[in-house]
Amino acid sequence: MTARQWGTQPGGASGALELVEFANITSAITEYTFTGLDGDNAFVYTLLCRLVNGAASTSSYYLEPNNTATNQDSVRHVFANDGTHLVNLAGAGMRFGIALAAQTYVVNLKFHALTGAPRLYVGNNSGYNNPASLETVCEQWVGRWNESVTNITSLDVRATVANGLGAGSYLALYRHKTS
Repeated sequence: MTARQWGTQPGGASGALELVEFANITSAITEYTFTGLDGDNAFVYTLLCRLVNGAASTSSYYLEPNNTATNQDSVRHVFANDGTHLVNLAGAGMRFGIALAAQTYVVNLKFHALTGAPRLYVGNNSGYNNPASLETVCEQWVGRWNESVTNITSLDVRATVANGLGAGSYLALYRHKTS
């Protein structure tokens, strides 16, 4: 296994993950864009992140295919480290995370990008609900982009507050090889 490819199947590369781009955020930003994508040939993208909220307030994080934030929705389920179910949250946009000020957040998200198919995503995340007490939470986000006729050529990761992608964050986008 190399840093660029995971999950090679016996007899070939089918099903393997190939690194598209790795971004090491050294200075706080609000948005990062992955370009040069081809959702019709990748079919599924996996986004692995370590998000450090560099802002002084809570930030939400959204996926925006082709720089589009419309015709999308998401649902969030949150569980505390003691197993209790804390909250459900539904809303517009392909939200995949919420981080408190200065909170570090880990994300593993899969996004189905093929034209003509449902554009669904699922993300599993962990972070601190209360950084002072180190109470951890596990979140699951699911949602969709209700547009299925345009090839996905870019993917934005956007924070809702300035500097929401703080120094020490990283974003790694992988595509699932189809051949």
